[in-house]
Amino acid sequence: MVPDETQPPAKERSVKSFNAALDDLLRRRKTEIGLTHEQVGEAAHINHSYVSRLRHGEKPTPPHTTIEQLASALGVEPEYFKAYRDMKRVAISLAAPGREPTAVQWAAARMAVLATQDQDAPGE
Repeated sequence: MVPDETQPPAKERSVKSFNAALDDLLRRRKTEIGLTHEQVGEAAHINHSYVSRLRHGEKPTPPHTTIEQLASALGVEPEYFKAYRDMKRVAISLAAPGREPTAVQWAAARMAVLATQDQDAPGE
């Protein structure tokens, strides 16, 4: 089978899918508290372009300290981003042993974890 040259490599697609969960969570919380992308970066003491690259899958999974900084800037506990970590666990469980999760597996994990998070949200 000839690879589709219009598609990014599988690993790049999986990182982008994985970081889409972080993007969802950041966007959701930014909207709730009325901050811009730049204001979040400034409050977290993180360059806003790094946050943007992270959200768009151009950077690997951030260290826990970065998650803590983002959580603090957004006025939430680091556990707010638990869905982000859970998604990785679910995606890996869907992948074949010894293989990286595919973009489809990341998307399925993302949907499952975010649906669970919505069900657990108080008052909704």
